[in-house]
Amino acid sequence: MGIAREQQETAGGVKKRRLLIVEDEADTRWALAALLEFDGHEIDLAVDGKAGLDAVLNGRYEIALVDLALPRLSGYELARRVRDTGKPIILIALTGHGLYRDEEAAMEAGFDAFVLKPVSPQALMALVSDPPSRTH
Repeated sequence: MGIAREQQETAGGVKKRRLLIVEDEADTRWALAALLEFDGHEIDLAVDGKAGLDAVLNGRYEIALVDLALPRLSGYELARRVRDTGKPIILIALTGHGLYRDEEAAMEAGFDAFVLKPVSPQALMALVSDPPSRTH
């Protein structure tokens, strides 16, 4: 069936999407949410990996932005578990660590994209407006 594409046009012509942000740092979490809500998207938040996994499995999100270094369950493990269920969602890894092996490990865990923090507002909005294809 794939990811639901029941999106609405916003004032700027951007497709409205339903997103989950899984981030333990409050300032980052709220900044990402504010930016994406301003762009017309519907946002839910989770503060740790366990809450994020529960939200993904029980929600109807197109995209989840997931920090890799989360308490209770790492972003890597969250991605593995989501992919094991076959849930159709685009997973985007967020991290402050830019080593090649970090990106490689994220992609192997099941992420569809890898983004370094801090991410520019323009890059984030472009990524959400035209997300990568699911690779897993």
